[in-house]
Amino acid sequence: MDFTAYFQKWPQKFSEMTIIKSIHKAVECAQHELKEHKDGTGHVKYMVEAYKRMEDYFREKGINPDSQEY
Repeated sequence: MDFTAYFQKWPQKFSEMTIIKSIHKAVECAQHELKEHKDGTGHVKYMVEAYKRMEDYFREKGINPDSQEY
């Protein structure tokens, strides 16, 4: 189910803020998971998701985060 008809009827407006909020949400999920399971490693999957989202963001913007020029 991809909700094609829904999004055709109700198009979404995506922005850079939407991207940053999605990264923030992944970090919040990691915090929640770590709070609930202090000795577990479940939070790592959310941190990896946030990291991958940031990589995609930087790639799309043409930014090398290891560079001093951004």
